[in-house]
Amino acid sequence: MKLVSFELKKLFSGKIKWILFFVFLINGVIYYVSLIPSIPTKQEMEIKKEWQRILDKNYDSEDEKLQFIQKQQNEFSNLSMYFTDIQWIEEEQKEQIIKKYKGTKYWNENAAIAASRVFSKISNEYQSVLEYKTFIHGLEEKANQMVNVPIFSKKRGFSNRNIQKTAKDFQQMKGIEIEPVDGTGLERLQNFYLTDILMIVLICLFCFQQSGQDNRMGMANLIQVTPNGKGKLRFAQSCAVWIAVIVSGIGLYGSNILITVQCFQLNEIFSKYIQAISTFRNVPFPLTIGMYIVVYLMGKLAAIFFIAVICQLVSVKLNGGSLAWILFGIMVCISFLLWFLLPDSPMAKTFQYLNLIGVLDIKQIIGNYQNLNLFSYPVSLSLAIVVFITVISFFAIILIMKVRKIEWKVKRLGKQTDSGKHVWNSVFYYEQYKVFWKQKIWLIITLLVGIALSEFGTKEQFVSVEEFFYNQYITEVEGVYTEEKNQIIEQISSDPKITNMEQRKALEVLKKQSQNLQSQSSKNIAFLNEKKMEKFFCDTQREMKNTIIIVIAMLLSIHSLFYQERKTNMYSLLHVMPRNRQIYWNKMKVSGLLGGVYTLIIWSAVYAQYFLKYGIQDTKFLIQSLYEFGTMPVSCTILQYMIVTMIIRIGIGIYLGIILAFFAELFVNPTQNIIIGSILFIFPTCLNMIGNMGYQNPLVGFIRDYLSFFLIPFQLVTSLQCKWYQVGIGVMVIFVMLPFAVIICGYNVWNKQKVK
Repeated sequence: MKLVSFELKKLFSGKIKWILFFVFLINGVIYYVSLIPSIPTKQEMEIKKEWQRILDKNYDSEDEKLQFIQKQQNEFSNLSMYFTDIQWIEEEQKEQIIKKYKGTKYWNENAAIAASRVFSKISNEYQSVLEYKTFIHGLEEKANQMVNVPIFSKKRGFSNRNIQKTAKDFQQMKGIEIEPVDGTGLERLQNFYLTDILMIVLICLFCFQQSGQDNRMGMANLIQVTPNGKGKLRFAQSCAVWIAVIVSGIGLYGSNILITVQCFQLNEIFSKYIQAISTFRNVPFPLTIGMYIVVYLMGKLAAIFFIAVICQLVSVKLNGGSLAWILFGIMVCISFLLWFLLPDSPMAKTFQYLNLIGVLDIKQIIGNYQNLNLFSYPVSLSLAIVVFITVISFFAIILIMKVRKIEWKVKRLGKQTDSGKHVWNSVFYYEQYKVFWKQKIWLIITLLVGIALSEFGTKEQFVSVEEFFYNQYITEVEGVYTEEKNQIIEQISSDPKITNMEQRKALEVLKKQSQNLQSQSSKNIAFLNEKKMEKFFCDTQREMKNTIIIVIAMLLSIHSLFYQERKTNMYSLLHVMPRNRQIYWNKMKVSGLLGGVYTLIIWSAVYAQYFLKYGIQDTKFLIQSLYEFGTMPVSCTILQYMIVTMIIRIGIGIYLGIILAFFAELFVNPTQNIIIGSILFIFPTCLNMIGNMGYQNPLVGFIRDYLSFFLIPFQLVTSLQCKWYQVGIGVMVIFVMLPFAVIICGYNVWNKQKVK
């Protein structure tokens, strides 16, 4: 135990403890912010409890309750429309609403909308319960029908065996009694992939810190010849890494669970079966919500332990050097591609989930019944994962204990002398080398590529009711603008049968779009799907999220930009050299370059995603076809403006890189630099994200009422690509001149430093 405790102290020496704190903070903040739109308000909770008591008291069967709920849902939908879109309600309906609800606690806009949302959720919950009962009771009959189909009738084939196994596995579910529950919190919990990415980064840091530190200090070979320098020491180092990974996993995943339980009050429904949630309908054994949370956490911990063992094996065998990083990065990328791209078939699932990334997908492993096709026999995916992790981890640990290392090295680019030392003829290239290799910037670049790929073509996309109706209506008029299409919109809008509030909102968007096109003089305009274009140009939440990611990457990259010279006492020597001023300019260049590159990485996936999904057929029309850009003074096609937005976004990345480099010069200590940068950039942008949400709670109200003025500069940074022409000339001049002023101030600070 003494060796293990010593290795743990060594593991958490240096900057890792601060990086760990930073990761925990970022994970918790981003997760909570992502939950805010889904968290029920106190008012909604009270309404739900009140009507739930009425349901339980007056009705026995789920069918009767659902009929009552749907009736109330329609009434409250009309009531909310009375306060928001009263022009669509007929006079007779208005009188009924006034007679029934005036003077009650629902006679205000907020209460009416809250009640409408509550009944929509309750309706979905009861529908899910009824659908599950129909699914379970009809499963055996459906299985018998499928077995008789010729294509599935081969008794020794996988399909026949899989059908019989599925029916047998779900047999035990017929006797359980499920109750309606709100599964929003659990769905958000299991769909939050950022924690998985952060855990992989921490695993890399722990493993390569442990194996690379002794090698960098020249102690590795000396330790190996000591009596306890092989087996015992290697086991102690491995235990230290495993403990660090498990504790970090409990902290990250556990904090997500605690936040979810607190926000959605899951503790009140721990004893209810999770099968009542439509997402978990395919779980083949009785599982309560409380037990699922435990299984979810244990599954994540087992997965990260497995990844840590593989990462540790690679780092140990390759001395924690560059080749080890590259090899493990390749393994992670291949695993991600297998998990993300392989089709959903029993044969492909073997490779889709039995890899480094696939084992983290607990949502599919536990929450969705699946069988693998192994030699024409169906094998449960969850069982296969347990065996896979156990067997591979066992053999990997044995290989780790075999301390013999592979002496492979990666030759780095650059001129070398006979002694193998680098000779740098350019200060700029040397600054790049220091940042890229010494600060492990290439690891951050790899992480950013992973984040970009994780956002690329998400498998599940939420479509609101309003967007659903809008997509239906726009298909009738999509294409080149004509007066006939305008008349079609007017005809649809005047239809008295359309009383649904979401339909009316969708038609309002379409009418605004039509009015904008009428005001345009050019003929190269068209009815386009505003919703998909908004997600590309004007998705404020995505802009802010990507800005936060870029700023975090920059802080982790340049926090030691001016610190290395101070740490190695080279600062005084550099200031008496003739070319000392070039060092400052090249540091600024490197920081700006990193900001541009990070922006390009993050946003390239967004552009690629758009073109692969929608093509370029709509990009030939003028940008003024979109309502948001109807008043833009410069005429250009949508494709041309897409290029312009990319240039603007890269410019913003360079802009942020220069300003953050200035703070790195003022606050030389890396810890201070990260803290100051987080307070000045990340925290305000997070507040902007919260305040910009279409949601009402005390925090959002406080931000909108009291902090909106102070957050204007950060709003400008994240919306410049679509609102540059709406910004005043004075503000734009200040905004553009700020980085030049920062560079000059930084240059003066650099020159005024006295030699000590």
